Amino acid sequence: MEVTVDRTGPCEATVSLTVPSEEFERQAAQVLKHHGRSVRMKGFRPGKVPLGILERQFGEGARKETAEHFLGMALREAISEHSLAPIGHPQIDPASLEVVKGEEFSHTFGVNLRPEIELGEYKGLTIESELEPVLEQEIESAVDSMRGSRATPEPLEDGGLEEGGMALCKLAWKVGDETIFEREGMRLSTSDAIPGVAEGVWSEHMTGAGAGAEIEVPMTVPDDFEREDVRGAEGVCRVEVGEVFRMVPPSDEELWEMAGAEDAEAFTARVRKDIERFKEEREQTRVEGKLLERVLESHDFDLPETMVENQLQGRLEALRGQLVEQGQTEEEADQQAETETPNLRTSVEKGAKAFFLVSKIAEEEGVKISDTDMAAELTQIAQRNQASVEEVRDYYRENGLLDQVAIELVERRVRTLLRENADITQPS
Repeated sequence: MEVTVDRTGPCEATVSLTVPSEEFERQAAQVLKHHGRSVRMKGFRPGKVPLGILERQFGEGARKETAEHFLGMALREAISEHSLAPIGHPQIDPASLEVVKGEEFSHTFGVNLRPEIELGEYKGLTIESELEPVLEQEIESAVDSMRGSRATPEPLEDGGLEEGGMALCKLAWKVGDETIFEREGMRLSTSDAIPGVAEGVWSEHMTGAGAGAEIEVPMTVPDDFEREDVRGAEGVCRVEVGEVFRMVPPSDEELWEMAGAEDAEAFTARVRKDIERFKEEREQTRVEGKLLERVLESHDFDLPETMVENQLQGRLEALRGQLVEQGQTEEEADQQAETETPNLRTSVEKGAKAFFLVSKIAEEEGVKISDTDMAAELTQIAQRNQASVEEVRDYYRENGLLDQVAIELVERRVRTLLRENADITQPS
């Protein structure tokens, strides 16, 4: 077999191979013999079917398999002999493989290559901290939020719905004489207006409403309502109020117990610590993002154009599908997709550049993801989604997402490396 490699661009190459007919037929015969061991055919013992009969029955498939065998060999030789660093799968169209018995086999296929990156400065970058101190009003606000989120409903014997209260209601939307939406057992409050009703109008009508009240509130059917024919139509929201509740916040002592604190001082310290942790994590994320942006800006290299184009077309196809689902015609979706193409191309190129640069830094720094790292990440994903680790692992494996998890872990490690090796100064 003869293999030649032609560099057609900074990140692209073509691999050509030629296999003499004798060598090709020899390999094809081996493939036929291998499959012949498992062939069951009337009149012959297992594994004893003559080669000529196997040729008539399975010859075409064996030659396709043989062609794929030599394509793989050619790619491996091109990688080892010409120091190629391919990314993704070779550009091979199975339909284009011409295999004729008794003739030499030749084919040419394209390969996307990883860009050649000469790393510049990425450690010791200076960045000013924007970490903010915890303010007393932030602590008070957090405590008020905790009280509200942990409040329990208490049936209201007399009076109507109060600010912060809740009522179980039956809801119906009417356009003219037609009811277009109806639902029972909805939990409604004075502050959370339903779609299509202005917040002030909703609060005005709902405040003070008691059990058994029937209220009609003017509304406009939302633009994303399931029925296109009534979107934007003027109508009425009819509310039948059932049971009314006031929300009873926990006492100070109950709040302390929920937070695992012994007294007010310990409780306040814990709230402050939680806010500090949140701000620190947010600042770390900001610093890492800014540092990575600066590293990206300071490195210029070519990208595999075929890979970029394929990703761009995938994004455009997904956008068209979303627009059609939202009610646009295919023509309108095509026009909007064409308008968005430059922005999407910029986004795809930026993402590809970040992927290759992060991979290069990870290689330089010896960043690797172990099986233990993957197991820990899948465990966290399972906990967030209230699923078992086995279910998450099976889902990610079946959908080909395990590599993406590893890529995200590598990027996370590199982001942390950039931050930990940066010179983070305090504002003057």
